[in-house]
Amino acid sequence: STLLNKEETIALINNVKQEGLKGGVIYHDGQFDDSRMAITLALTATELGATLLNYTEVVALNKENDLISGLELIDQETGVKHHIKAGAVVNATGVFSDQIVKMDQPNAKPLIRPSQGVHLVLERTFLDGPHAIMIPHTSDGRVLFAVPWHNHVVVGTTDTPIDNSSDEPTALEDEISFILENASEYMTKKPRRADVKSVFAGLRPLAAQQENSTQTKEISRHHKVNVSTSGLISVLGGKWTTYRKMGEDTINTAAIVGGLKEQKSKTRKLKLHGYVQDGDLDDPLHVYGSERSKIESMGESKDNESLSNKFYISKNLILWSVTEEMAIHIEDILARRTRCLFLDAKETLRIAPKVAEIMAGALDKDEDWIAQELKNFNLISKNYIL
Repeated sequence: STLLNKEETIALINNVKQEGLKGGVIYHDGQFDDSRMAITLALTATELGATLLNYTEVVALNKENDLISGLELIDQETGVKHHIKAGAVVNATGVFSDQIVKMDQPNAKPLIRPSQGVHLVLERTFLDGPHAIMIPHTSDGRVLFAVPWHNHVVVGTTDTPIDNSSDEPTALEDEISFILENASEYMTKKPRRADVKSVFAGLRPLAAQQENSTQTKEISRHHKVNVSTSGLISVLGGKWTTYRKMGEDTINTAAIVGGLKEQKSKTRKLKLHGYVQDGDLDDPLHVYGSERSKIESMGESKDNESLSNKFYISKNLILWSVTEEMAIHIEDILARRTRCLFLDAKETLRIAPKVAEIMAGALDKDEDWIAQELKNFNLISKNYIL
């Protein structure tokens, strides 16, 4: 890190509030697209022989002689149930971990303490530069950041204890006000509610402490790997920064539980699916790595034109998501394969009918399917609009 005087700080961040400013500290951190990282890991696992199932739900754990021997799952698209035998079962379900644990031990105490973090997305002009801002002390002692992200600015975050985990967590009014008020203290261009392009909330799966604590910001972000008396392996807590270490610890434990031969991890220096060196970060398809040319050749050259001038999403990219990345619903593409809904919710709603039309053609769906998809997506999108 490097200490900066007032003039140097202002030169790097033009929009920082100058009143009371004495200087700053510049340091380097990493940034990534969590959605694309998750999909890239899934594709890498497939290349290495894994079988991936989308839209499936575990509804029961099967046991033989009081030891877990497999599980029962349901295909959410067809309603068909399947019984899977397994030498080891890993519970890596984040904030939903306790639901699986209770299938094994109904009276088990909670192992996860969910914490909600809210983020607001603004136009890039609110940061006016390539650098992020990190405020180490806000009105309640938490840090606040404003970070350039996909040609927008994401501002956050909060740390709110949540009792019930949800697939679609909703930002609380107090959280929104906290971010806007504190951001205004440090920005010359003060963000208002009307400036927010999208608001989204995420849940952190913090490993619960033995003692009762309501302050989730004091709970460790480190992960734990638990094994129940019946053999259920649960990986709890953790964060993206340490995902590979979490995976290695979990697999090592699963090998012991399943009676497998001990082997040294082969993934420490594994290049992930689509790896390229020194990609062009200004290219909207850079997160697809070596697959870029394949995406652009899915259809005609005109099919690479973006459907929006707010963010990049093309017909070819939609077709790629359907054929190569298991996307079967509008939400899959607009929120889980790309970041459209998180960048500009109203603009995403505007292009949703065209996305549905393209998907319907690729999936051989009819007008009724399009209508139902749009109805479902409109309900989800409401949580992202202030």
